[in-house]
Amino acid sequence: MQKKQDVVSQALSACAGEWIETTGTGGYAFSPTHLLNTRRYHGLLLAGQAADVKRAVLISRIDEVLSSGGKAYELGSRIFDNTVAPSGYSFITSFKRHPAPQFIYDIPEGLTLEKTVLAIPGSNSVVIRYVLSGTEEESVAIRFEPFFALRAYHSLFVD
Repeated sequence: MQKKQDVVSQALSACAGEWIETTGTGGYAFSPTHLLNTRRYHGLLLAGQAADVKRAVLISRIDEVLSSGGKAYELGSRIFDNTVAPSGYSFITSFKRHPAPQFIYDIPEGLTLEKTVLAIPGSNSVVIRYVLSGTEEESVAIRFEPFFALRAYHSLFVD
């Protein structure tokens, strides 16, 4: 049996760095390349105003659940109590930084999901583009589970 801490270490070692997309208004999207947020400054949308540098984490992440052929694949990842659950980071097989952060998920049954994150210049907004390939099935569905943090970016909520 693998120790819980070994599972977390294995997940964190899968990271090849971090990426950031800025809006030009003091806002940004920022995360490790495996999308497993480990810092209070990581998030999908941190809104800010350049004039007074007040920033807030509005959206920490969006977890996706892809369903196909009667099976569900959880593509998100979170660290809880020295374990990673779900382990969606393991589906990420490729990351490209330019022109915008792009993640390629290889999913069993020959499916490939491409996720691209783009911060909109001049606006505290982020667009996420998904492209699914490798299927002729009409029964493929993706459920989106956003995690809204709604906190000052220097703070953390601790239970």
